[in-house]
Amino acid sequence: MNKSRLKYLFLLIMLVFVFYPSTQVQAKVHSFQNLSMEVTLKEDTLLLTSETPSNDPLWAEAKISDPSAEIKTMKQMGVQALLYDPSTATTVRVLSKQTTDSRKIFHLSLLSKEELTTFLNSLFTAPDENTTYSMEQYPQSEIPFYHLSIQVAKAGTEYSEVIYGTIANGYSISYDSYVTNSQEPMNEAFLKELVADTHFTEFQDKAEVEREQRSATTTLIIAFAVLLGIIIVWIIIRRRINQKQKLVKKQKSEALAHFFTVQRQREEQEIKDVSVFINRTTYSEEVIKTFYTYNLLWKHLKLWIVTAIVFLVFLVSFYTSNSIWICIIAIVALIVFIYVQYFQAEKVIIRETKAYKSNKSNQAVFTFYDDYYTLSGLQSSSKYPYLQITEVKEYKDYIYLYLGSDRAHYLKKDGFDQDVPKFLNYIKEHSKAK
Repeated sequence: MNKSRLKYLFLLIMLVFVFYPSTQVQAKVHSFQNLSMEVTLKEDTLLLTSETPSNDPLWAEAKISDPSAEIKTMKQMGVQALLYDPSTATTVRVLSKQTTDSRKIFHLSLLSKEELTTFLNSLFTAPDENTTYSMEQYPQSEIPFYHLSIQVAKAGTEYSEVIYGTIANGYSISYDSYVTNSQEPMNEAFLKELVADTHFTEFQDKAEVEREQRSATTTLIIAFAVLLGIIIVWIIIRRRINQKQKLVKKQKSEALAHFFTVQRQREEQEIKDVSVFINRTTYSEEVIKTFYTYNLLWKHLKLWIVTAIVFLVFLVSFYTSNSIWICIIAIVALIVFIYVQYFQAEKVIIRETKAYKSNKSNQAVFTFYDDYYTLSGLQSSSKYPYLQITEVKEYKDYIYLYLGSDRAHYLKKDGFDQDVPKFLNYIKEHSKAK
């Protein structure tokens, strides 16, 4: 072969490589994972979903004049995607939904010929005499489809709609296209290509899916029953606690009345009590913040741990039962709850700090006697019988004398005039508090 022929052969090969790609229609595969379905599309096919921004230029290319309205319609109707074929100017909407029939049938291929015919005959009914339609089976390599053609002529308007649909994995899936006042019959070439190029990556077993659904429902019922049981037990416990607290409150009221009667008599007799311990604590924002941190978190740590465990158990139960939205709602509710607790604590800290700053002195002087202690400095001297103390708690450099569930006096350990362990033994013995 001479050089001239080699030259022409090389030129011919280069021309083939240059023009071959442009004469071939490239393809792309789009996956609908929730449907276990893939569709092979031509490279120039436009694909839009409800997540596509309304200002995306693709909407205009797909001849959609009002993207916002289209997105709203897609969400309402369960449109998975909108496909536009530029070569035929055809718009096709891919729809999916679960219905009683789709869950019952599960796969259209599971129906016998008679059952399939009965189902298709029941699928659509003309609403009035202005509507005509035709329904027929349409073959596909993997699963039977149906072909529904609808024509409506009313008030000078002609409307044509074509639907290719099937049922797979418990979902009703359809390709839908329509035109209004068209002078020519609808071009179904793009629709047929979509049906032919539809591939299901998995055909689920109906019995297995139903078992999983029953298991998930059972798990949900058990979780709900456990939650209901916990609520009932909590109500019963709280009722008993409230009854016990009422009795204790009555006893304390009687004891307090007796205490103040005795104190009044001692004052009338000018009997002076001898102090046993003295504590001086300067109240500041840091002192107040430390108390509320302890009171909100560490004092109720066991309750928080139990709550977290119960929450995680229910979260896992709902997650395994595919109740993702319930999980999301539960997590959001937890975040809101934690934020509200933190916000309320911050408000109390600000209010308490402001109140103490308004006092003439911010030093609290606690003087402890045989049956009671007094608080002075921050306010006029007040007496607190030991029987009012409900709990005695230690945290870092502080001792907290609780007079209720969330009300306490804060004493810094370095503010005592005597040994701190000795004081703790004394106050716990005299108050009978925890």
